[in-house]
Amino acid sequence: DGPSLPELRAPQRAHRRATRVGIVLQSGHLLPFLTAAENVALAAQLAGADASSTRTTELLGLVGLAERAGHLPRRLSGGEAQRVALAVALVGSPDLLLADEAVGQLDATSAGVVMGTLQRACREQDLAVLLVTHSPEVAEHGARAAHLVDGQLQAAA
Repeated sequence: DGPSLPELRAPQRAHRRATRVGIVLQSGHLLPFLTAAENVALAAQLAGADASSTRTTELLGLVGLAERAGHLPRRLSGGEAQRVALAVALVGSPDLLLADEAVGQLDATSAGVVMGTLQRACREQDLAVLLVTHSPEVAEHGARAAHLVDGQLQAAA
């Protein structure tokens, strides 16, 4: 979709990442002194996206947490914090979401809720997801899987 990333200057690459790619890491990396809504709004503002309370509420609703918008991260469960991190990753309506062990630290129930939320967001936002996981159960949620062993591609389905 245009020039390759190495052809772009650093500010252009940063803008492309901020507007086209969302990232969810193993731990949510939410700012602890901001509420869920404030974390989403700040991310939107930094990405140059709609940071309005309407959009923030919409994104938190997408991940099933509109009613928790005013809570600080320490008042959220691990699964809730990961869903807020997913809302943060979706602020710029990215084309690609990179998820690195996004449910690795969660219990099975919370992981299932986060994966279901991620799948729903994929459908509703027409989003491609690259999910890295060590869990075969989590990998089953994907449309395709590639297996790496010691940095070598062993199988792809």
